[in-house]
Amino acid sequence: MLVHGLVQPDSLGDADPEQILRPSEEDRAAAPLGLSRGADYLRVWDRADQAVVAALISDTPFTAADLSPDGILLLATERGAKALRMRATGAGIAS
Repeated sequence: MLVHGLVQPDSLGDADPEQILRPSEEDRAAAPLGLSRGADYLRVWDRADQAVVAALISDTPFTAADLSPDGILLLATERGAKALRMRATGAGIAS
């Protein structure tokens, strides 16, 4: 298993998979961005004003998607996986 940090692209070396934790529901609820998902679409929205920050549509179904509390969107289809940094509406363009 290869483990990379979400913010820094460096490998985390021999990280124990048991130490990798998903954010709690409380962490997600306190995050500035939220995630809505369908079979072939994703929406990232700003919790403060409910504005859509990003909308993604795929020609193949999403097999997994998650949004870290600090705004890293992880998504996967049968074609591969991506990590995208999302920012709240007032923060400029997502990269």
